[in-house]
Amino acid sequence: MIRYAYCTFMRHFIHFSDRSKRKGKGAIGFDPLFKVRHPLDVMMKGMCLAWNAGKHVMIDESMIRYIGRAVSYVQWMLAKPIKHGIKLFSLCYGVSAVILAFEVYVGKDDESKDKSALAVCDCLVDDAGLTANRDRDLYTDNYYTSVKLAKHMFDQYGWTIMGIIVPTNKESREDNDIPFLNYQTVHGME
Repeated sequence: MIRYAYCTFMRHFIHFSDRSKRKGKGAIGFDPLFKVRHPLDVMMKGMCLAWNAGKHVMIDESMIRYIGRAVSYVQWMLAKPIKHGIKLFSLCYGVSAVILAFEVYVGKDDESKDKSALAVCDCLVDDAGLTANRDRDLYTDNYYTSVKLAKHMFDQYGWTIMGIIVPTNKESREDNDIPFLNYQTVHGME
């Protein structure tokens, strides 16, 4: 009972945003994270000041456990240890796994941001303030790994990429991506 009263008090009287500046859903500039955008930005700036990123950084998706009805952008990801929750794209220090920058995925409906792997990497690198130092290694999984991203990261920031590549004929592969043959064709199992 006390916990419920405390949560109700927090929801009613503690606010981080000005409701008069909020844009309606569907309007240009609508932000689903409007109510918590300021604390998230302050947290991210604090993380960047507290930790110096070394040579090795990694990027991946992570989940924050959430089961409720107040958030409309809850994701279900079967491959993650936390299967139901809020999805984050996060840039971490490779040795200690401390998050240097993150972006909350609010769903496909958010047309204000590009959701491609290249755009997510650029956004996270800029948010973490890692654009100046050029000799870094970025570790990725198969979602991010592509020749296009490797070229962009090397040309733009001087970073090299080490990532996982799944040897399949994906329909989403681009022309300048690494060409793969079908696994069955290579091994004579037609």
